[in-house]
Amino acid sequence: MKTELVAFLVFVGLTLLGIFHHELWLDEMQRWLLVRDSASISELIFNKRYDGHPSLWYILLFGVKQVSHHPLAMQFFHSGIAILSAFLILWYAPFEKWIRILLVFSYFPFFEYNLLNANYALIFLGMLLFCVIYSKKQGPLWLLALLLGLMSNIHILGLVASFALFLYLILDNYQEKKAINLVAFIAIYIALSSVAIAHSIPPAEHQLRINFGDKISQPSNWLKSFMTVERSFFPFPNITQEAFWNTYLIHKLIPKPLRLLLVLSVLGACIFLLKKQKKVLVLFILGLLGNWCFTLFFPLNGTRYYGFFFLFFIVSYWLHKAFSAKKDTPFYTRLFLYSLLTTQVFSSIIFYIWDWQKPFSQAPQMAEYVIQNRPTNSIIAVDDYRVAVPMSGYLQEPVYYLAEDRMGSFCHWISTKRLDTVDEVKAKLLDLQVQNPDKNLLLISNKDNFPKQSNTGAFTIDFLQSYTGSLYPTHDYYLYEVVTK
Repeated sequence: MKTELVAFLVFVGLTLLGIFHHELWLDEMQRWLLVRDSASISELIFNKRYDGHPSLWYILLFGVKQVSHHPLAMQFFHSGIAILSAFLILWYAPFEKWIRILLVFSYFPFFEYNLLNANYALIFLGMLLFCVIYSKKQGPLWLLALLLGLMSNIHILGLVASFALFLYLILDNYQEKKAINLVAFIAIYIALSSVAIAHSIPPAEHQLRINFGDKISQPSNWLKSFMTVERSFFPFPNITQEAFWNTYLIHKLIPKPLRLLLVLSVLGACIFLLKKQKKVLVLFILGLLGNWCFTLFFPLNGTRYYGFFFLFFIVSYWLHKAFSAKKDTPFYTRLFLYSLLTTQVFSSIIFYIWDWQKPFSQAPQMAEYVIQNRPTNSIIAVDDYRVAVPMSGYLQEPVYYLAEDRMGSFCHWISTKRLDTVDEVKAKLLDLQVQNPDKNLLLISNKDNFPKQSNTGAFTIDFLQSYTGSLYPTHDYYLYEVVTK
């Protein structure tokens, strides 16, 4: 196991180094601010009502907040989850050594669900724990029900994954002589998943209250949902453009008909590899269908939403190997796995280097400059919620949302607004100045709209500093001072 230990230590080392070279962007910081600025768990659950997620991840972060209010606390906690997942793969997965090593350094375990902070890493950890426990037949059904129920409370995708595993367990245990065990298993899971659903339903006015009929009735949405598989199995970025997160080289190089053929071929290969274990094959198909439904009903753009197509194949193949009487791996299976994982590892290497060399967001740099140079008795105003959330996180204080006339940290997705023109910003700054005549006003924007000095009659807007070159769009920042005449 020396090679696995070296791989694990490399994973841990690169992860810890990567934490200090990854700047949090809007969605990452939003979750932390919801936790940081909620005085109790009940207030937290109320504040996150527009996020459309179950509550477990937020509750765990609420515990992390008790240690530190700095965003790094969340980053260390999140990557600790990814490190535990890597440990389970390297020491428990029934794959040959180099398959396990390539898997832990593949795109989703190493980058997307490690250095980028969200609830997905915890779902993956739950899936791996399920494999470890169930493949050894050591855990009682009630323990697995508890595990799956907790998974459902992490994210809607956790609900999708846990439900597929829930149906698989019923299929695999319906002939169990002690029927009471199965009944208890079903009851526990339904109770916990019902909590997840209740906490995920946003208020009636939220955009997530979508019209499912419209989504289902459009054939283009079905094809678009089906094709998200390619983004999961082949997340290699389009390196011909500078900001290439959530872009795909395959889209640039291969026409759509051939990409469709590639998706069909990959899915066909996965099904072929699992075909001897019928129940495991059903599990994989359930995972596919569940994730397709998610992408159909919630057409969100981002690689993070698509990773579970690939991860469900890994979990299915784990169970297939665990319950297979034949332990050696055929050549064609190894060829498929090595080809797939090599592509994934290349993707993770590129993203890791990219995130190391260039800022994902310029929020920390701008926050540090403001902290060191701001005048006393000042208000930090922002013209865009995409600026407000990261800046509030790194400044560790509320900022003034000009578009909404309020002080705050996290945004409210349903009412969140932004100011897109100079005239709109000037009018709001004038209102803010009238309300706070004794305050110094600083404006942070992600738009280079203003000249070096802009005269409004009542005040001038003077350029002070900018930080550009962010790898995530809208996360360049420009600092201005509002000087009263």
